[in-house]
Amino acid sequence: MPYLTKPLKEIKMTNENNQLLDQMSSIDDSLEKLKQNSKKISDQVGLIWLTILGYIIYLEFFK
Repeated sequence: MPYLTKPLKEIKMTNENNQLLDQMSSIDDSLEKLKQNSKKISDQVGLIWLTILGYIIYLEFFK
């Protein structure tokens, strides 16, 4: 009889491990999307600063 319960525990652990792996994979995907979005935002902020700096230089030297 103890031999019958051992595979059930192993199956339960395997299912729990699969669920944890799925959750970790989901978290990894979310972090990758967050990284891409933050890079896009950083690029946009840099472009805004470059535009402001260009406008200030235009006003000071060419107008």
